[in-house]
Amino acid sequence: MEKTYKGEPLKTYSIQKDVPIPRKGPWKYDFPWEDMDVGDSFVVTSSKEALAATTRAKALDIQITTRKESTKKYRIWRLSK
Repeated sequence: MEKTYKGEPLKTYSIQKDVPIPRKGPWKYDFPWEDMDVGDSFVVTSSKEALAATTRAKALDIQITTRKESTKKYRIWRLSK
């Protein structure tokens, strides 16, 4: 029996098995996380770039803090390894 919602047939989906998950990427920004020690910092030039750095650091389980230095400058410090 076909399933319906408000008299219309529901869309069906085919299930596929063993389809590999593709790699994510590439990232638009290449942040220097691997080269940084705790306490090191770098500057980005937009709030969008600062947000991207925060998102990427969180994904890598790296603790950082960000401070706005001027209208278009944000400094990002690494707080953990």
